[in-house]
Amino acid sequence: ALRRYCHPAATADLDALPRGGKSWKNFLEAFAMTCRDNSVQLVQQAMVKGENLRANVDRSCPLVQAMVHMGGRKMETVLSESIVGQIRTHLRSYGRPIPSKFEMLSEHYARLNALAATAKDEYHTRTTSSCARKNIGLRTAAVDWSTLRKVNIRDLKLYDSDDGTYIEGKLLVDPFTPMVGTTTILEDCN
Repeated sequence: ALRRYCHPAATADLDALPRGGKSWKNFLEAFAMTCRDNSVQLVQQAMVKGENLRANVDRSCPLVQAMVHMGGRKMETVLSESIVGQIRTHLRSYGRPIPSKFEMLSEHYARLNALAATAKDEYHTRTTSSCARKNIGLRTAAVDWSTLRKVNIRDLKLYDSDDGTYIEGKLLVDPFTPMVGTTTILEDCN
């Protein structure tokens, strides 16, 4: 499903990771969570609108097969061709290369404007991965910054954590938290 429906850059990113490794598994988990989260929201929207959720879907479609595998028989009963089509449309941009600074700023302000203009009872489709996993522990001592090493953005790898490092840079926009995650644009010295 990822290879068939996502941006070619997503496939290239996956192929660059060691097959079966932690980063590879995290990448696929993020893809699965994106599909699942979007399907849940789209099903809720369809129910509010009174749409037929038991419409026939193409069972040979890799995306339908993946979603039924992830969600079980329950998922099979609520998928409609409309919902699968909307997810396919969303996936076309999944993994696309990062746009220019101007485009990112434009998208950021467009999201802020759209968020301010939406009614309270409307639904939103997530545009970010919700599967970030961190080992959460209670810190009882202050972090010694002298032991951390500086890292540039270009040295970071998608779906890998870089413990013991920090990024020094300039925030181009104020961070905002529309629903779950915090979004901002950071530029390092390079």
